[in-house]
Amino acid sequence: MPEIILPGYAISIVDKLNLVNCEKMIGYAIHYDKPQPPGKGMLYIKKLKELTQGLSHERELFERLSQEGLSSQDLVSRMERFYPNGERLTPEELKQYSRKGVGSVLIRLMTMHALKENARAIYTISGTDEGMSFFRKKSLTEVVLPSFKARLFYKLL
Repeated sequence: MPEIILPGYAISIVDKLNLVNCEKMIGYAIHYDKPQPPGKGMLYIKKLKELTQGLSHERELFERLSQEGLSSQDLVSRMERFYPNGERLTPEELKQYSRKGVGSVLIRLMTMHALKENARAIYTISGTDEGMSFFRKKSLTEVVLPSFKARLFYKLL
C-alpha cells in the first residue's frame, strides 16, 4: 500500500525489518505512472556506538556526533541506496528524470521515519556530483575525509 501518492508517482514501504543489535531497516520503492526505472531508498537505524565498529568514515562521524552532544546510546539513521529517480541511469536519463521533487519527498519521508524511531541524526555517503549537490541543497553538513573519494553528509534531527 502506497505511503505517499503524488501526481505521477507513489512511494511505498516495501520492507521493515528488525535486524541484530537493535538495528532497523526500512526499504522504500518509488513507482511512476510513466515509463521510468523504479526509484528506491533504504534507511537503517542503529545506536551511535555501532559506528565505532564501522569503516573509517563512520568512526569519524561517531566523533563528530559525539562532539555535537549525542551519546553512544542515541539512535542515528543512515540513508543508503538513495536512488529516487532510478539506479544506474545514463547522464541523459538522469537529466530527464531529475528535478521533479521526488528526492525531496523521499528524504522528508526518511527523516520522518527516523524521527518516529527517535533517531537524533541522519547521514549518508555520496560519491557523485549530482548526489553531493542534492545533499548540500538539503542543508546536510558535508565532511571531506582524507583518502576517501566520496563525501559524508549528516544532519542533526
